[in-house]
Amino acid sequence: MDAERLAKVEGVAAALSCSLLSIAVIASNQQLQTLDWPCFFITGTAALLGALGNITYQRWHGLARPPDVRWVMLRGLCGSGNGFLGICAVLAGAYMGSIAAFRSVNSIVASLGTVAMGEEFGWMHLVSVALFVMGAILTADPEEVVATMGSTLLGNGLALGSGISSGFSALIGRKVKEVHPSFLTTANLLQTWLFCWMLHFIIRVPSGSFQSMEGARPQSVLLLLGLPVILHFNTMSGAVASQKCSAAVVTTVKTASSMLAGFCLDYLLQGHAKLVTILGALLIFLAVLAMLQTQLGNSANSAPKDIKEKLKLLPSNGIANI
Repeated sequence: MDAERLAKVEGVAAALSCSLLSIAVIASNQQLQTLDWPCFFITGTAALLGALGNITYQRWHGLARPPDVRWVMLRGLCGSGNGFLGICAVLAGAYMGSIAAFRSVNSIVASLGTVAMGEEFGWMHLVSVALFVMGAILTADPEEVVATMGSTLLGNGLALGSGISSGFSALIGRKVKEVHPSFLTTANLLQTWLFCWMLHFIIRVPSGSFQSMEGARPQSVLLLLGLPVILHFNTMSGAVASQKCSAAVVTTVKTASSMLAGFCLDYLLQGHAKLVTILGALLIFLAVLAMLQTQLGNSANSAPKDIKEKLKLLPSNGIANI
């Protein structure tokens, strides 16, 4: 396996890991809310601990500071802003179906950016993005999305901003693909810490109390210890994916996989689903398969560059004479 193909495989694996870890982060925050613990404060503290761990790692191994820190911090802002705007959309009253539909714009933003950056973007990429967007809308329940479209313009606008932020995060990851991923992870976690503590201390979003943590069970304490680890690897895998694969691939595979996994969990817990939702999940699954084919499938684009260059040098009848 050549180095380019290997990098794509690593990028896809990182995107899939990021999608699964994102569900673990969401589940952890839901558990914190169930326990009535201050979830924004705890999540922010976990992000801060992860960032300090990364800084310690960088100092220990003597990693050189990135040449242009602005791009690193901008990607961290877009990555952490994605989650922050999503939370604000919920607080503004947007429905979950509308949020999922509007956030799927990240693949469109990433696809346009991929073309603008001159990276590979063929018909199969376009088909995959189209399947994903249609599947996201169907999975979100179109009737609910249309019915609630004008009920909270601010919330829907914030959800749209969350999707755009996610797309730019993947695009900027390609801009800093030579930077060690620990620096991207640190920038993202530090700004996640700031956003979470802003929600807790400044905006004062109700999210539990410290009194509820008194007499916590050992299982609950394990949640506190595990959250920084989950949050760290979730952020790290997202950084690696954005560096290894094009933005269109990262956003489609990561978002589609997390939505598909979330649908499966909901179905297992609730035991039923609408036909339109099942159709949407099927389209999302096909979108992931199509995007994986562009990265892992055998195609003319995967031929070694030196062979393709030699073929270009041959005359029009040269292949027949070989």
